[in-house]
Amino acid sequence: MRERIYLRMGDLSSITADVLINPINTELTLSKEGFEGQILKLGGENVQKELNEIGKVALGDAVVTAPGNIGVGFVVHSVCQSRVEVITEEMMTNAMRSAFAIAKERGVKTVLIPATAIVSKGEFPVKRSAELMVSEAIKHLESDTTVEEIFFIIGNNRTFDLYEECLRQT
Repeated sequence: MRERIYLRMGDLSSITADVLINPINTELTLSKEGFEGQILKLGGENVQKELNEIGKVALGDAVVTAPGNIGVGFVVHSVCQSRVEVITEEMMTNAMRSAFAIAKERGVKTVLIPATAIVSKGEFPVKRSAELMVSEAIKHLESDTTVEEIFFIIGNNRTFDLYEECLRQT
């Protein structure tokens, strides 16, 4: 299954897919930094407006919004970040599974996931985050799914190296 997972350096404007899975916080507030900042810029204010209408969501859940001008069909916001709760591995994997379930329900073939650091009360190690995300991607591809390819979009060399190592070791 590893051959169906791709690592790409770049930003959200550099690749298209059926769905973008965006790790987000329980308040569904997009940051102006990093990949979330790109979602705000490319997706426009309507993405945040839709998230505001949905309101707060529990860790492990996922919600859907329109993509705005991002090169995807829709965005699944995978709730695996919190400013007040300590994130556990179970919460993170549940959030990824929820997002992949929505992708499967909607019959998507290509998935784009920004490789982001998980923000929580306390520090969630970036390497462990990468291990869990790659592991869940492989498990999903091994299941009965419509998803054919998963692309991790990565913004820096250090994170790219971590994901590459995780992919080799699984």
